[in-house]
Amino acid sequence: FINGYFRSRLPDLLQIFVLGIICISVFLLLRSLVVTIGRLSDGLSLHDLIKGEGSKFISLGFSVIEHPTYFSMKINFAILLLVFYFEDWGIRWYIMLPIYLLLSITLFLAASKADIVAWIAVSIVLIIKAGKKNSFSQVAYILMILILISMTVMAAKRLERVSYFFRVIRLSLTTEDHFMDLDQRAREW
Repeated sequence: FINGYFRSRLPDLLQIFVLGIICISVFLLLRSLVVTIGRLSDGLSLHDLIKGEGSKFISLGFSVIEHPTYFSMKINFAILLLVFYFEDWGIRWYIMLPIYLLLSITLFLAASKADIVAWIAVSIVLIIKAGKKNSFSQVAYILMILILISMTVMAAKRLERVSYFFRVIRLSLTTEDHFMDLDQRAREW
C-alpha cells in the first residue's frame, strides 16, 4: 500500500467500487421489479403480493448476491465515499442525489438494522456537507436531521425484520430474568 503507483490509482479503485455497488443495486431493484411484474401478471394483486410474499423482496429475499448485512455495509461505505469525494470525481449534486436515493432504497430493502443506523449518521454528514455549500441556518440543520431520523424510524418499523426484532426484545424483557440472555452473542460473552 506504500507503492506510489497504488496511491495514484486508489481514487480510480474507489470509483470502480462505488460504480459496482450502484450496478448491483440497480440489478437487485430490477430483479425485484421483474419478479413483481411476473407475479402480478399471474393475477395476484399488489396488496396480496406484498402481504403474502413480501419477504421475497426484503433482507435475504432481496439481497440474493450477498448477505444483506455485509452488502449494507458496502452500500454505506459507497455512500460515504460519494459524500466526501463526489466533487473531486466531478459528480454534480443533481446526479449525486438520485444515486444517494438509489443506494438508500437498496439499503432499506436489505434491512440490516445496524446499517440503517449507520446510514443515519452518513446522511447527517451529507446534510451538514450540503448545508455548508448553501449556508443553512442552525435551525434548518436541526429540522432536517430530526426529519431524517423520524422518517427512518417510521420506515424501519415497516420492515418485518426490524419490527420482529423489537417484538422479541419486548417479549424477552418481560419473560427473561437477566437482560444478557436476550441475545445469543451476549450469552457467548
